[in-house]
Amino acid sequence: MTMLFFFLAYIQVKAEEKNTQGLIVGIQNWDKTIVEAGYLFGRKIEWVESKSIKGYGGLGLGLELGNSASNDSPLLGLKVAYTINMFISFGGSVIYYTDFSTWGLRFRPEIGVSMFGVRIVYGRNSTMLKPNFSGINNNVMSVTLFIPM
Repeated sequence: MTMLFFFLAYIQVKAEEKNTQGLIVGIQNWDKTIVEAGYLFGRKIEWVESKSIKGYGGLGLGLELGNSASNDSPLLGLKVAYTINMFISFGGSVIYYTDFSTWGLRFRPEIGVSMFGVRIVYGRNSTMLKPNFSGINNNVMSVTLFIPM
């Protein structure tokens, strides 16, 4: 037990946390495919021996673009998200969706895995406002890439 304590203390000393920001690009799929792009303002953690990203998290602002699942009209989603990504990835998003004839506001909790800036997560859209807006998938599998700037 004492060895474990010293090992964990050593890792904490060797880890370095820095401010970071950069682009997030990705693709979502369930019934329909949606592409996403955004910008993350957050922090990253690196171990001294490697400059590869070991973990990152923060506030992201983005867009989701695709076709509405209900009537094939263009779909636009304006998204605010907060994520933490250190092997296990979790977070939540609030997304304003519109197909330019109606709109809906959704909350999406997400959980998955992440490593070296790549994130694979499952999310479920929950209605906040306008429950009759049915232009989006209830379930989402997404793969995103964080590109530090």
